[in-house]
Amino acid sequence: MGKIIFHNIFTKVIYDYVLTNRTKNRIHERLFGSVIALPAVNVESKCILKDRYQRITLFYEVVESKTKTVQILGYQFGNSDKLTGNKKAHFVTLNNILQSTDER
Repeated sequence: MGKIIFHNIFTKVIYDYVLTNRTKNRIHERLFGSVIALPAVNVESKCILKDRYQRITLFYEVVESKTKTVQILGYQFGNSDKLTGNKKAHFVTLNNILQSTDER
């Protein structure tokens, strides 16, 4: 099985606190469960997951192919901006997501 690392704390917080366990399992299946080889090292790729409520696009790059280490660079939920944590607005979006999940 492969290993997931994170580009920054922002991408780790989204993975840990926003994504459901079902979505995390689907990410692992899509990245590591296939017989298809991972993309080239240090090339940004994307993985699109269609959920019941919205489409989640995961942006990642392979850091090391031997150990199947993948670094998550950012996310896109539906038609939102690509959330990487590099802009202040991304933190506002994350705050809104966390507040909306608290209300459920």
